[in-house]
Amino acid sequence: MTNTQSDAQAAPPLEAPRHDDEAQTTWLQAACGKLIRVRFLEGKTLEGQLLAFDQTTLVLQGRGSAPLLVYKQSISYLAVDEPA
Repeated sequence: MTNTQSDAQAAPPLEAPRHDDEAQTTWLQAACGKLIRVRFLEGKTLEGQLLAFDQTTLVLQGRGSAPLLVYKQSISYLAVDEPA
C-alpha cells in the first residue's frame, strides 16, 4: 500500500462534541439575575447583575443606568457574589 492509499483510507477527524459549552451555559443560566463579579485579563474587576448572555458576550447591569456589554474573550474568571 502506498502513502496516498493509506491516507485516503484514514479515519475522518473527530468532531468536537456539540455540547462543548454545556458547563459554561449551565453556570451562566444559574447566575442569570444574580450579582456577579467579573475579573478581566488585565486585572480590573467589575460587579453587576447578569442580565443576559450569548456565545460571545455578557450583559451586566452595573452601577450606572445603562447595561454593559462585556466580551467573554476579555474575561479571566466570573464569580457569583453570595451574601455574607
